[in-house]
Amino acid sequence: MPFVKGKSGNPGGRKKKPITEMLEMIGMEELEDGMTRNEHLARVMWGKAAEGDVLAQKYITDRMEGTPHQSITADIVDRRPIMISGIAKLIDDETDSTNS
Repeated sequence: MPFVKGKSGNPGGRKKKPITEMLEMIGMEELEDGMTRNEHLARVMWGKAAEGDVLAQKYITDRMEGTPHQSITADIVDRRPIMISGIAKLIDDETDSTNS
């Protein structure tokens, strides 16, 4: 099937996993005070963050702003290819020397 500009190749989207569907259903249940479980959880998390709980603050920030990207930079000294097999041999040699 050829690509059609402006039309999704997956209009139904990615299928949800069963655990996700179950968590969504439970989260929408209404509690005695009229709030849903999701609303209650959000209020608890905000309360903990306001009290100074750093993990709660990080969780809320990550959910709202997204997890910060971490970048790695490397300086190329020469253009030789990296030999992965050489690294495996070094690890084996190191393991052998510590086991002796």
